[in-house]
Amino acid sequence: VLESVVAAYDFPVYTDLSPSKRPLGRGVTALTGTSVVLEGRPNTPVESGKFLLDGKEAGTVNVTPGASGGRVEISWTMEPEASGLGQVILTHRLGREVEGLRFPVTVVKDEPPVVTLLTPMPRELRVKPTEQIVMEYEVEEDVGLAEVSIELRVNGKAVESLAEVMPDRVQTSRKPLWRGEGMVSVGGLVDRWKNAREVKMRIAVRDTLPEDLEGPGMGYSEWLTVKIDRNAESLVRQELRAQQSDVRESLAKAEQDVREAKARLDAARVKEEKKDVQKYTEGQMKKAEEKLAEAKENLEELAERMENGVQAAKVKDVLEAMEKVKEALSAL
Repeated sequence: VLESVVAAYDFPVYTDLSPSKRPLGRGVTALTGTSVVLEGRPNTPVESGKFLLDGKEAGTVNVTPGASGGRVEISWTMEPEASGLGQVILTHRLGREVEGLRFPVTVVKDEPPVVTLLTPMPRELRVKPTEQIVMEYEVEEDVGLAEVSIELRVNGKAVESLAEVMPDRVQTSRKPLWRGEGMVSVGGLVDRWKNAREVKMRIAVRDTLPEDLEGPGMGYSEWLTVKIDRNAESLVRQELRAQQSDVRESLAKAEQDVREAKARLDAARVKEEKKDVQKYTEGQMKKAEEKLAEAKENLEELAERMENGVQAAKVKDVLEAMEKVKEALSAL
C-alpha cells in the first residue's frame, strides 16, 4: 500500500491562486484545469505503477526505487466531467499487480456568475426622460470577474451594450460576493435612439474562465422594463411604494409563522398536561421550530433587501424583530 500520501495542487493561472500541498485526506477535490501530484511511500519495493480513473488509465506514475520501498509519484490534470474513483495499481517486485491506493476524485466546475438585481424593486417602470436609473446588483462567482455591462433592448430590438465599472468585492461575505451599481441616463437613451418608447435592460457579467477550459462563463440579471413617459411618477416614489409593499408582506408572513408556532406549542402543552405525550408533542415542537426558523430567515432576507434601498433607516426595527424570533427559537 501507499502510505503518507501528500497531494500537491497547481491551480490554473487565471485563478491567481498559489500552489498548495496537503495530506490526501478523503480524496482529491479541485477546479477544472488544476494539476495534481500525489506522492507516497510504498511499504514494500515496487517496480512500476499506473493510475486508473473510473477504470480508465490516466496521467503518469513514476516510481523511484529505494531500500525502504522508495517513492511513488502520480500526476494528472483535472479535466471537465472527469470525476470518479481513483486507483493506483502497483506492480510488486515479484511481478504481482496490487491496488496500493483508492480515493474519490471530484472535479469542481467554475460555474457562471449568478447575478441578482437588488434595485429598482419594481421590474417594470414608467419614467420621465429626465430620470437616472440606478441598477444595484450582487454577483456570486467562484473565482473572479472580467467584465460587467448593461445589455439593452430598445423597442424590442437588441442594441449595443453599455460598459460598466467593475463591482466591489464584499470582504465580509463568507461566499465570493461582489456588489455594484450601474447607472443609465434615460435622456441619453432618448438622444441616441430618437423613437425609444420601451427599453429593457439587464446586468451582464463575464467571468475570468478561459476558452480552453470551456469559458468564459456569463451571468445575467432579470430584465428591467422601462417605459418612457413624460407624465410618469418620479422613480423615488415608485421605489418607496414597492419597498413599503415588500416590507408589509414580509412582516405579515413572519408574524403568521410566529403565530402558527405559538399555536402549535400551546397545543403541545395541552396534550402534555393530559399525559397523552411523546409522539404528538414532539411533532408539534418540530413544526413550531420549522415555522420560527422560516420567520427568522424571512426577516434576515428582508433586512438585507432594506439595507440597499430607500427603507435603510428602518432596518433596525426588522433586526429587533429578528432577534426576538431567534430568542424564541433558542428557547424552544
